[in-house]
Amino acid sequence: MASVGFANVVVRFADGVDADAVTRELDERYPYAVMNESFPTAPPEVINLAQVSTLPRALAPFLAFLAVASLVHALLVTGRARRRDLGVLRALGFTRRQVAAVVASMTATIVGVGLTVGLPFGLVGGATGWRLVANNIFVGTDSRFPVAAIAAIVGAAILAALAVAGLPARAATRVQAADAPRTE
Repeated sequence: MASVGFANVVVRFADGVDADAVTRELDERYPYAVMNESFPTAPPEVINLAQVSTLPRALAPFLAFLAVASLVHALLVTGRARRRDLGVLRALGFTRRQVAAVVASMTATIVGVGLTVGLPFGLVGGATGWRLVANNIFVGTDSRFPVAAIAAIVGAAILAALAVAGLPARAATRVQAADAPRTE
């Protein structure tokens, strides 16, 4: 007696095809061939991963706020710590605008170093982290770098840094040449 085997077939519908209508037609032609269990479902690990997809969107603004706050703090502290140096520059003939340019150059240096170091480490770390997660849940490990988004982030960081530099620059321009060399 020949045994009757079961064949499993995976069907992928083309774009624009009504999957419900085709499924009903197959069910009418071949009763009990198509069951609710026939449709693939995502593994629980993938579903869990999809549920945390909002985390990066919430984390990005928070980290941007921390970066701006850290930059303002660093510039204010540096301006206060370098008060004598700024006073010497004023005594040498620097104008308020030139002192503000010094603060802007400090800002550009801090942001430039941060982007030069942080961006590559962030991209490599993110790709490595995704590879570790993806290997554990058996999904594709390829990662793509959105070049346009990265360029927009770099541009936004530079513009935000220059906008933020105004407050510490204003504080630095108030330094008087005669007051700065005094000991406190």
